[in-house]
Amino acid sequence: MIKKLLIATTNINKLKEINNILSDTVNSLEQLPSDAPDVVEDGATFLDNAKIKAYAYFNMYGMPALADDSGLCVECLNDAPGIYSARYAETPKKRIEKLLKAMEHVKDIEKRRAYFVTRLVLALSKDHYITVEGRVYGNILFEELGENGFGYDPVFLPDGFNRSYAEMSFEEKNEISHRKNALVKMRGLLENIFDSDL
Repeated sequence: MIKKLLIATTNINKLKEINNILSDTVNSLEQLPSDAPDVVEDGATFLDNAKIKAYAYFNMYGMPALADDSGLCVECLNDAPGIYSARYAETPKKRIEKLLKAMEHVKDIEKRRAYFVTRLVLALSKDHYITVEGRVYGNILFEELGENGFGYDPVFLPDGFNRSYAEMSFEEKNEISHRKNALVKMRGLLENIFDSDL
């Protein structure tokens, strides 16, 4: 079992979700210090960005570090906004407006396919890391629905549901989220790691 694991985020909701899923496979989950410097994620893929962040904090703090990169990929837009999801426009509201504008020509909801993706990277040593990916598929709505969640949640309708992410409670969304999907996979890998030096 890994003794200590640094979670490379200051997002309270992420920390809560990660702790709930990984606490039984890691002795101590460490929160990123409040004065930790930001890391420039300038990779070309979700994997690149998660790896950049994980290794930056691994090198800073000298312990295994878990990082993620997440985003929304829309099939009819060649998987945009993708790794640029958080930088697609200046504000969350403008990002949704830009997305809906770009999809105006797609009138059939079944052709507005999209998926949220999370790529997790756990840097275990200087030359060894493990990685997993989680996805949730759905469709992009024609307008915003719901007041909960954040980001693109108001326009994402996950498969098998008749409510947007933003119409679900925090607990409901987390039960089916792309991040939980990835974390459950990561937990399965961690259960097979028994290096007492970690």
